[in-house]
Amino acid sequence: MPVVAITGTICSGKSTVARLFREKGVKIFDADKLVHRLYNDKRSRVYKVIAKRYPEVLTAKKNISRKRIQQLVYSDPKILATLESAVHPEVIRSLKLWVTQVRRKDIIAVAEIPLLFEKKLDTLFDEVIMVKSSRNNILSRIRKKFKVSPIQAQKKLAFVQKRKKAYKSRFVIVNDSTRKKLEVHVDNIWSILSNKTNKHT
Repeated sequence: MPVVAITGTICSGKSTVARLFREKGVKIFDADKLVHRLYNDKRSRVYKVIAKRYPEVLTAKKNISRKRIQQLVYSDPKILATLESAVHPEVIRSLKLWVTQVRRKDIIAVAEIPLLFEKKLDTLFDEVIMVKSSRNNILSRIRKKFKVSPIQAQKKLAFVQKRKKAYKSRFVIVNDSTRKKLEVHVDNIWSILSNKTNKHT
């Protein structure tokens, strides 16, 4: 069965596309949600490393504040490498295990991986869906999602765009229109993947 990756830049619509696949009964791996769980689990290595090295990101209840982490990284981009050295190995280990497990099942599975190409994880997948959107739409979504000013939104987008994405994707969704249009894109891809699955059964 095909195992598919969804990738794209910040606020391009990756999570919405993943949700549309989930509504079709597709098993989803969400890298961002996994990171959230690692941050919230005080027993995880990720939590312990961050809490020890950067206690200023902890709340009064000793929880990791993602907002404080973002502020810390923006103030000193070098800190990002330290955070990633703790987070990424755990995410990659879990992803590889997940891929192995879903390949044993008679299902189509989809993983939402923001840094798919940067971490050379595309080789794990049969197909890749790249979600794109215009700069203006992305900036508008950043402002709405993170509740930041136009200038802050531009800085956030500029920061994540330092990592160039390779467009080695069979499927490209341009998410600049309505949700209905996005659903049509997903339906078309689903049809192709389902036909591919049927041909191998």
